Amino acid sequence: MSQPTEPGGERQTLQERYGARPAASRRVTVTLVSVVAALALGWLGWAAWSQATPDVSAALRSFDVVSSHEVQVVIDVHREGGDAVRCDLSAQADDHSVVGEDDVVVPAGDQGDLRVSVTLRTSRRATIATVDNCR
Repeated sequence: MSQPTEPGGERQTLQERYGARPAASRRVTVTLVSVVAALALGWLGWAAWSQATPDVSAALRSFDVVSSHEVQVVIDVHREGGDAVRCDLSAQADDHSVVGEDDVVVPAGDQGDLRVSVTLRTSRRATIATVDNCR
């Protein structure tokens, strides 16, 4: 069994055995780690913000099943710039199978909100229409 040591005595023994670590290198290490952590956290915040606020968004305004092979879809598109926008629309039947799809291209123009009306052709009667993606 080893002999008990006084408080601080073990530290003294380790310092005698391995030498004392210079305080300056510890400060430099802590500073560098802090800077790298701050940069990483800043990048993470920027990435989260840019993904949470897209330049283009769209919402389904309404849809009307006109016939067994046609759905009238109205979407509201918001764009920050005046670039052209492409939105993916789909229609589903009552069994949730996709019965119609189309890419709608909104030509370049003024930025802001606009309403787009599209006739979506379907293979059979649809019960719902969705806006899947806009870019």
